[in-house]
Amino acid sequence: MRDTVQNEEKQLIGKFAASLVKENDTIFIDAGTTTLAMAQHLKPLKKLCVITNSIPIAEELNGSDLNVFMPGGLVEDMCVADFNTVQYLAEHIADKAFIGASGVRGLEGLTVSSSLQFAVKRQMVASAREVYALLDSEKFHITGVSLFARFKELTGIVTTYPIKNQDLLKVLEQNHVKVFYANQ
Repeated sequence: MRDTVQNEEKQLIGKFAASLVKENDTIFIDAGTTTLAMAQHLKPLKKLCVITNSIPIAEELNGSDLNVFMPGGLVEDMCVADFNTVQYLAEHIADKAFIGASGVRGLEGLTVSSSLQFAVKRQMVASAREVYALLDSEKFHITGVSLFARFKELTGIVTTYPIKNQDLLKVLEQNHVKVFYANQ
């Protein structure tokens, strides 16, 4: 049941995140199941440039009218993530980045467990004008290992259930991070 609930959450988050994308945008889409749910809702767009390190996302968008680019690099957990990937991302600027995370570290920011994916996520954050974190409710209860993005680096968080931690909400507000609830 838990997997079903999280899958429903991820679908809601993905659909909402896709609504933040406009035609003619250039976007980064990070690897992950929630970002894959987002990619499934992008196909109706005609003029969009997608840069992703995710093999399933590239495969999902293959054959659509979208321009889809993938950096090269070492394959780890169905995505490319190494120095070559980071260098490719550093050479591109995106209007928006849509990223996932392993968890949230207190009032600091977003974490990831993979050291290879850490550098990729870090570069997506650095190379995008707007950064949106796609977080199902479970992520707020997992600390993760490596801090790859501080809250002040985010434009928004797309989630489902209201964030109950008042201190976290205050930090987000102070840093002008918009919180979008996909199920409302």
